[in-house]
Amino acid sequence: MAYTYARTLLWSSLIAGSSLMLAACGPSGESDARTQTQLSIQGTRPDGTTARNLLRAASDSGVDIPVYDNAGSPDGTLHLTTAWMVVKEVDLEMEGEGDDDVDGASDSNDDSSHVEIEFVGPYVVDLLTSTTNPVLPSLLIEAGQYDDIEVEIEKLEPEDLDSEGNPLIDTYPELDRFTLYLEGTYTSQDGTHNAIPFKLQSELSEEFDLAGSDISNTITLNTDQTVDLIVAFRMARWFRFDDIETNSDLDLTLQEAIVWNEAEQRHELFLSGDNRSDVMEVIEDNIEESGDFGEDDDDDGELGSDEDEDDDDEWDDDEDDQ
Repeated sequence: MAYTYARTLLWSSLIAGSSLMLAACGPSGESDARTQTQLSIQGTRPDGTTARNLLRAASDSGVDIPVYDNAGSPDGTLHLTTAWMVVKEVDLEMEGEGDDDVDGASDSNDDSSHVEIEFVGPYVVDLLTSTTNPVLPSLLIEAGQYDDIEVEIEKLEPEDLDSEGNPLIDTYPELDRFTLYLEGTYTSQDGTHNAIPFKLQSELSEEFDLAGSDISNTITLNTDQTVDLIVAFRMARWFRFDDIETNSDLDLTLQEAIVWNEAEQRHELFLSGDNRSDVMEVIEDNIEESGDFGEDDDDDGELGSDEDEDDDDEWDDDEDDQ
């Protein structure tokens, strides 16, 4: 069975400022064992805290993200003042022997134990505040062991609306034709470049599986339990150029994308579309690899390394924050 949270203009007007709960029902129409589930999407910085919590104590509206060269040495710091990502959909699946159509119509031969929960957006995620527009709903879903979680990143369309019924593209014009927008400054480790303008506009359009192939990467939702699930993008991984899986020849660094702007008489770091697509590809691959998910067991609003479902902690940006 498949359950879809889909927004329309009418629904958006009715639920503005509140959460929508959907009950997962079995084939007979009777309610199954259910659990109230809240999903959040967040960006985390190097010490494991969310960017949102860092901002509460910061003197300005920015977050520092480290940059590493292809040898794994510090190569400077990106000070981000804007970080937006378009998440089209998040799916949770509890596998059975059969499969279901996305509209919830099940084949009579399908195994009813297969459940798919769809958080259908799009949602514009502010990775610096760990908030989404529109707000992710709280859902009442079937309890059980969910062994698959997928995240789809896709561009905004003109008809995509926020909870007030306004076009999202009007609120985020920088995301026109792009799925990720970053803005800030870059300072090199050696001091050659000091707070030069930085901008990244990515056209990344992917659907990727956060659960991987490890059968142990599952989340169990128990009956009559309120569960906070978190999808976290480990932003400290995004600008590492020493990963052989994403920088196969280890011949690229972020500094290679720095150019001289003759009109402004300054250096700048601008990545967009086909502009230094080789460097952009490394960053986009790092972004996909940076996705983690898990349950917020300690209720602190953050996904710690001991809470995520990825057994590979090599790249965890919060592995020391236990």
